[in-house]
Amino acid sequence: RYLAAKRALFDQKYAFLNEKQREAVYTTMGPLLVLAGAGTGKTTLLVNRIAYILKYGNAYYSEAVPAGLSEETVCEMENAKNLSAEDLDMYLEGFADRSEIVAPWNVLAITFTNKAANEMKSRLEKTVGEGAKELWCGTIHSMCLRILRRYASEIEYQSNFTIYDMDDV
Repeated sequence: RYLAAKRALFDQKYAFLNEKQREAVYTTMGPLLVLAGAGTGKTTLLVNRIAYILKYGNAYYSEAVPAGLSEETVCEMENAKNLSAEDLDMYLEGFADRSEIVAPWNVLAITFTNKAANEMKSRLEKTVGEGAKELWCGTIHSMCLRILRRYASEIEYQSNFTIYDMDDV
């Protein structure tokens, strides 16, 4: 009953997503492929998945049950359907699987256009807060450039190298 009540509370928080989107948000172990057409909520899904992983780890699918759990606590969880969004967030923080929470700098979110990257960054800042600045989020080109600059010395380059368009050379 505890696990069902915990999952129902997470489903309440993410009720604005459909069942498949919620499944993607809660799936934190291993890679995940999201295939969907334009305007179907991919950015919303990715932003919420990243925020979920940063905040809760693998809380939804965790089978851990606290030692000494009382019947009263389980009943309270089952009846916690009318909590405000703020109170629900505080409640859910207690379920966080600390061993599975990821540091923001270990997240890489790549998109193809500057417009999409800026939209994702903006939404992540609203959802995640200050931690969003430590996320690796951008276009495929900007992320590759960031990696190359960070490890330039490994390939005997200086980090302030310049990239030229061969058509302009």
